[in-house]
Amino acid sequence: MRQSRRTFVSRIGFAGAMAAAGPMINPRRVHAASADDALSELPESEQQAIAAIAREFMERFKVPGLSVAIAREGRFVLRHGFGVTDGKTKTPVTPGHLFRIASVSKPFTAAAIFSMIEQGRLALDDLVFGEKGRLGLEFGKTPPERVKEITVHHLLTHTCGGWSNKGAAKGRSRIIES
Repeated sequence: MRQSRRTFVSRIGFAGAMAAAGPMINPRRVHAASADDALSELPESEQQAIAAIAREFMERFKVPGLSVAIAREGRFVLRHGFGVTDGKTKTPVTPGHLFRIASVSKPFTAAAIFSMIEQGRLALDDLVFGEKGRLGLEFGKTPPERVKEITVHHLLTHTCGGWSNKGAAKGRSRIIES
């Protein structure tokens, strides 16, 4: 079957983004449901194509519900929920439902970071934590020296070492050498 680049990208992106969400819907909501939850500025044909992909995905992977959001030029052009939060309550999924997404967001985060690098707002060798880091001390006191050396590149490539729970006192982790 021949398909356009847009169709291919939407199918792959949609399937990848939803694969981890599956039955792990968190019924807590960002905001109360309203008639304004669903939004679409897309042509009817595109809405129907997206709905067909959602239904096909839900059937194939036995997903009770999912939420889709599409943005174009920095603003939403589609927000829509499909299915239910669970089979017992039959509560419809809305765009405001929260989902557990595991590691699905990593490629999106990397794309956003590289976009900021292209704009000159960030560099791979920028420090992240500590007084000289991009985050400064916003998230607590002065970190250990090893943590102050962590760069954006380290975080993107998972090469900054790690934290072990072995020997940690009262739930605090210690830094280990990589």
